[in-house]
This record gives sequence, C-alpha cells and structure tokens, in this order.
Amino acid sequence: DDQVLISGWATGGLSEVGKKRFHNCSCASMLAGEVGVFGFKPELMADILAGKRVHISPSLGAYRRTFSGEQSPLDLESSLQMVHLLFTNNVTPVPEDLKVIMGMTAEYIDGLQRDPQHVFSDRVRYVNYGNCWYFKPMTSQQFLRVDPFEACAFFSQCFRNPKEFTIALVGAVDPAQALPLIRRYLGGIPACAEPAPVTAKELTP
Repeated sequence: DDQVLISGWATGGLSEVGKKRFHNCSCASMLAGEVGVFGFKPELMADILAGKRVHISPSLGAYRRTFSGEQSPLDLESSLQMVHLLFTNNVTPVPEDLKVIMGMTAEYIDGLQRDPQHVFSDRVRYVNYGNCWYFKPMTSQQFLRVDPFEACAFFSQCFRNPKEFTIALVGAVDPAQALPLIRRYLGGIPACAEPAPVTAKELTP
C-alpha cells in the first residue's frame, strides 16, 4: 500500500554495436554510473535525495535497455524527475575525475580476477558460447584502454529517444495525482528521430 514500482524497457542493446566498439560500449553502464547518469555525481545525487524513498536504476543488456525503480507514493514526482533527467542528460566525463574512476574500476576488475569462483564462472561462460568475443572476460589492462567518452556517449544514446520505450507503473498509484506528473515529466521528454525503434526480429543474434 505504500510502494510504487516503475519500469521501462526498449528493444536493442549491446548486440548491435559490433566487435570493434564492444569493449568501449560494454563499459557504458559502469562508467556512466560513476560519472552520474542524472546529471549529478552519485554522491551529490545521494544528498539531493536524502530523506526520500526513491531509486531509479538503468541497465544495458545484450538485447534490451531497461530502467526500473521503487519509491513511495509521496516521492513519485522525484522518481519521474529522475526518469526525465535520464533521457535528457548527456553523460560527460570530467577529465580530472577520470583518472580516479578508471583506476578504481581497474582495481575492482583485478580483485575479481583474484576470485577463483569468478574466474571459473567467466571461463565456463566463454567456453559455452564458443569462445565468442562478446563473452570474453575483460582484463584491467584492456579496461584502461577503453575510451570513457565513447562509452558515456553510447549510454546517453541508449536512453535518448522516448519513442523506443514502454513504461509501466504499478502499486499505490493515484491516477488523479499521477497523470499530471506523467504528462509533465515523461511527456516533456523531447522526441527525436535517433535511435529509431526496432523490433526483436531486427536484432543481431
């Protein structure tokens, strides 16, 4: 009775970028999350949302892009504002912050490579998919060669065109209260031509 769930999804994801761009684009979610997908650094965003029960999490998969979240009915407006920012903000790394972000993430990858269970799981998946480049584990050295600007630009492009997305809200939603907010924040996302919506049949397997 005190929860609203929101979910949005669109067809098309990392399977469309091709081998040449894959390393950069596969790091898009990770790097954009460190830079700040809503136009503010994560630590500043946490301060802005202090005292609110609201969370929006975007994700890039092989065949779909999604965002989802949970909030109290009282914080529905904040949630819709975050969705609006997700679609209208261009995620742009700050050069002076990149060294720290790249270094910390490389250390995290090194830590995973010291975990035998993680290494085993990665290896099994890589072999099971026929040693396909898409499933090849990334090393910290490979990560440090990733172009963070291309990665963040790809993330922004993935959440740009509202025509691609289906959005659903369920839970303790009061239509009389919610509809004006939906029209304002979701209806206020600028329409654009690219990327064009695609169907599941058009995806690269």
